[in-house]
Amino acid sequence: MQAWHVMTGLFCVAGLTLRPSGAEPVTYRITAGAGQSVRFEARTNTEKYAGQTDQISGEVRVDPQRIAANPIAFFTVRPAGFSTGNGTRDSNMRRKHLGVDAFPTASFVLTALDLPTNGEATGNKVSAVPTLSDGKPVAGSLRGMLTLHGVTKPVTAFATVTRERDRGTGRDSLHIVARFVVRLKDYAIPTPRFLFLVTKQEHPVTIDVRAVATP
Repeated sequence: MQAWHVMTGLFCVAGLTLRPSGAEPVTYRITAGAGQSVRFEARTNTEKYAGQTDQISGEVRVDPQRIAANPIAFFTVRPAGFSTGNGTRDSNMRRKHLGVDAFPTASFVLTALDLPTNGEATGNKVSAVPTLSDGKPVAGSLRGMLTLHGVTKPVTAFATVTRERDRGTGRDSLHIVARFVVRLKDYAIPTPRFLFLVTKQEHPVTIDVRAVATP
């Protein structure tokens, strides 16, 4: 139990419709609810479990043709929304470990987006400056500041972004998947324990969200 959701975070990258170099940045919005996911995995000395929530929102602003040119991104998660499928564990997690009354939100603010020279997650012959093509993911590392349980620390996540068309609105959208690890003690989160069961410190987190271009 510890879900930090962290949020995360993630970065930004390109819009669905290709635009000329130097175009104005595009704003993409993540709306909490169905289709969004923040998931953490946890282990004790005898078992493993996971928690998940769709309560993540945020905004990404980026020039589609210049992905690494001063992108802006921030994300917010409501820790109270995490569920592990065990009511007692969830209650303890929210009250004793995440302290959701005192810390109702967690947040991520992007500070840098590091891209490999080839840019794309698959394929060998690609542009030296990565841009998004329909359905072709771009991979990179997201660096930013994660605030969880009232503590702010730098974090780095490996992420991929894929350009898609939003099924509901028909507008440009970004499918963002980011993975990183949170250590409980780094955020002053008490280690969950019950009798002889003690939760491990390291918890892998996966953020899987869709951001839709604003009208």
